[in-house]
Amino acid sequence: MLRAPVSGSTILAESGKLTIFVSGDKSAFDHCQPIFNTLGQKIFYVGQADEAVYLKLVINIMVGANIQALAEA
Repeated sequence: MLRAPVSGSTILAESGKLTIFVSGDKSAFDHCQPIFNTLGQKIFYVGQADEAVYLKLVINIMVGANIQALAEA
């Protein structure tokens, strides 16, 4: 099983330009690489466990913090 959260808008998804973070079994990732290449331009294999999910959460927190900082300004 692979974990593969994506980053990008609907427009990027339709044009195959998503950023994809993948974690899980490396051989499964290698097998699914053509699918990821169709869906996104930037594909990052980040580890064997749940690293991709954690990375996506960290990125979402950073975006939220930036939006909050701009709102305060």
